[in-house]
Amino acid sequence: MPKGVDMDAVFVDLEQDIYDRHGIYALSAVLKKHGLSVGYLPVNKENAALRRLQEMRPKYILYSTYSSYFRKYARFDAKIKKNMDCFSVIGGPCITFNPNLLKDTTIDAGCMGEGETALPLLLTGNNKESRNIFLRKDPSPVEFDHFVDLDAMPFPDRDIIYSHDYVRRMNPSKTFISGRGCPFSCTYCFNHRYNKLFKNSGHVLRKKSVDYILEEIRLVRGKYPLKLVIFIDDTFILNKKWLFEFCERFPRELGVPYSCNIRANLMNEDVAKALSESGCVMVNWSIESGNDFFRNTVMKRNMTREQILNTAHLLNKYKINHRIGNVIGLPGEKLEQIFETLELNIAANPTLALANIFVPFPGLEMTRYAQENGYFSEIPEEKLPLNYFSKSVMNIPPDANETIQKIMCLFPVFSSVPAIYKSPNLKKIALGLPKPVLRLIYEIFYVAIFRSIYRMHGGICYTTVTGFRYLKSLIRSLLVE
Repeated sequence: MPKGVDMDAVFVDLEQDIYDRHGIYALSAVLKKHGLSVGYLPVNKENAALRRLQEMRPKYILYSTYSSYFRKYARFDAKIKKNMDCFSVIGGPCITFNPNLLKDTTIDAGCMGEGETALPLLLTGNNKESRNIFLRKDPSPVEFDHFVDLDAMPFPDRDIIYSHDYVRRMNPSKTFISGRGCPFSCTYCFNHRYNKLFKNSGHVLRKKSVDYILEEIRLVRGKYPLKLVIFIDDTFILNKKWLFEFCERFPRELGVPYSCNIRANLMNEDVAKALSESGCVMVNWSIESGNDFFRNTVMKRNMTREQILNTAHLLNKYKINHRIGNVIGLPGEKLEQIFETLELNIAANPTLALANIFVPFPGLEMTRYAQENGYFSEIPEEKLPLNYFSKSVMNIPPDANETIQKIMCLFPVFSSVPAIYKSPNLKKIALGLPKPVLRLIYEIFYVAIFRSIYRMHGGICYTTVTGFRYLKSLIRSLLVE
């Protein structure tokens, strides 16, 4: 190890929330397997974090983030470079889809796509053998490393964060990823572009074997509290052969309640029955839009109303709680079309229905659609909303924008208590409330329903620290608005 360097690499995390960092878990495990020393630094106060980095003296500083947070990391890196001699690398969707972001920063390199092959090569001085890493002064790659075999990877290193973070460590609900990749081409998502960019890197759809994922969960349960497993794969039920093996073995070998993400046009009675009998207590799925044109032509969901209502029927029949996701504020969407979405959600009778406001991230097919049809004028990426609760940046009148924000807040209330929506007077009163009041109603309603679902399974750790961190996050998002 070079003189004056105590650690090979430190992951710096500027995003303060309670979610698992699966990218860091996976990369830390691979780096440690190569004999490298790796640290983690959550940043609450920048000056204190800079002092801590000077004490850790890493040779490499590693970042992973989304587009909305990129400038925050770039500013922090500039401060680091004024005080330390180190090499910084950033990965995640922001760089994968917009590598030119690096050019006016002090960040030394970017990692496009997966980093399990690229980062160990970089940190051990063999970067020329990897095609996913590029330097700030160089053109971005056009060919990439082959996708990794998930079963050949070491188990994710949760210790790197859990050893520092009481909330994540003690929360009895923990998230897992059983596979990577999505074959669908939804225009508001990056997957269609990712699949095209990495078309020569091998099979984008990969699943950990049932043996691997069961052992991964078993190891976590052996070290930390675990009463609810939350799978966050894009589509958990895509591989039916894998799914039925998992559903047969999971309750017998682990017997922990779990939740997962599904898709309506992949759902049938056999799948619903298998999920129910294997301990699935909650699924997340999306309608996105109740209007057929927006859902299937603009968003390319390729999903019929019949498939949507059949999925809802099966989930209700087998008594599986389900949360439905939607997007409103779409390019060219009218108020009556938003209400179509709400009414289809009411017909589906979910446990909870939510709506996000569309954010036109660069590179999305729907962003291009919005620009080409005059619904959106390009703005600097750092001015895009940091969350899906902020006002729409589409070219719409201010009063319409405010109505969209209010409907977003009232969406779970209207869908769960349709009598309010169906009463013209009650709906008018609800939509007339100030936005801060509606946002508070939204948060109370959301937390109350989720607590009722998960509390019976020991799923959410309601400690003072968790509540305080959630409150801080809420206040920050309200200030952003």
